[in-house]
Amino acid sequence: MRYLLFGTAGHVDHGKTTLIKALTGIDTDRLPEEKRRGLSIDMGFAYLDFPEIETRLEIIDIPGHERFIKNAIAGLSCVHGILLVVDAGEGVRPQTLEHLHIAKCLGVRHCVAVLTKVDRYEDRAVDRSERELRSALDRYSMETDPVRVSAVKGEGLRTLKERIKEVIGRIEPPPVHKPLRVVIDSAFRVKGYGTVIRGSCLEGRLKRGDRVFLEPLGTEVRVRYIQNHGEFVDEAVAGQRVAVNVPDVNSEEVERGFWLLEREGYVKSKGLLVRLEEDISPKGIYSAYMGMKEVFGRLSPAGDRVFLFSLRDLVVSRRGDRFVLINSQGRIVTGGEVLHPGVKLTKRKFIRENLNLLTDNFALYLLREFWKEGVDRDTPKKMGEVSEETLSSEGVKI
Repeated sequence: MRYLLFGTAGHVDHGKTTLIKALTGIDTDRLPEEKRRGLSIDMGFAYLDFPEIETRLEIIDIPGHERFIKNAIAGLSCVHGILLVVDAGEGVRPQTLEHLHIAKCLGVRHCVAVLTKVDRYEDRAVDRSERELRSALDRYSMETDPVRVSAVKGEGLRTLKERIKEVIGRIEPPPVHKPLRVVIDSAFRVKGYGTVIRGSCLEGRLKRGDRVFLEPLGTEVRVRYIQNHGEFVDEAVAGQRVAVNVPDVNSEEVERGFWLLEREGYVKSKGLLVRLEEDISPKGIYSAYMGMKEVFGRLSPAGDRVFLFSLRDLVVSRRGDRFVLINSQGRIVTGGEVLHPGVKLTKRKFIRENLNLLTDNFALYLLREFWKEGVDRDTPKKMGEVSEETLSSEGVKI
């Protein structure tokens, strides 16, 4: 079985949660306030199995209201694709476009588009909304044909499932061979078990009995039990939603955006080199979502759309991670990519002289940084870019 993560997207009250319930039988509105208001406030979770292609689609249902946009960014930060939902009568609305923008910033290119509530409107109105939706999808380079659905009456659900299966069949499975990374969205205490951490396994695999690190706390914890949607499993793999019983830690110490990580498989840093999709003139404090955590810092130009991101707090990231950049007014500025997750040498002269290596030969960039700065010899290996053989060939003692 392989696992893929999808997030819902779309304007408030366009029927995302109702559609997910019709597809999966799971109501993702779990909070009492969500039930009372009929409005998604935080992320919800469901799954949809396709046994014929041995795939489970893990679904993160994000809120559509503009007031909860940061919850939406956090939810979309770790997905492989989106299920974009548009009311067939209202058509494309502000959060439709905002969620598409977020997906583009995060490098999400796989999309299944749905026109919902088609039973409520005349064909003319639905046709107009479909034209709007196709235009928006083209603008954000999402290639997909919208599916018309009535979640209440069940119309179009079979066609929608076939479309989802078609799209996810084209997605490469997430990397199981890489060091473990589980991004955490919540933690709570269960009587008789202790702390349970819930999150998404982005890379690697996790087994019962493993000892892993809870970052950025730097605490080693023991994995007592693992669940996937209420069922105990002996192992979790990349792409899977997990609930992990770690009795060695207090649940109140764990925050959204923390990580479960493999020993020696990561670095923590307050300095990143990043490449933005657009060139900006940075002034003041910016924030970015690294995984599900919002981090704050200042940007300094270091090359063509390349910036040194100096952060207030330690952050765990990997080369190639995507993020959304937000200005001090809370507006989305652009998307970006981590080029160097653990900068040791921050001199702009050195960075500019080695920009080509930063993008085309990161292993050699790390070695030059190593020699200039005298960093811990294990740091390049932790970033997964330099083998022991490469270090030895360059005269670095292991």
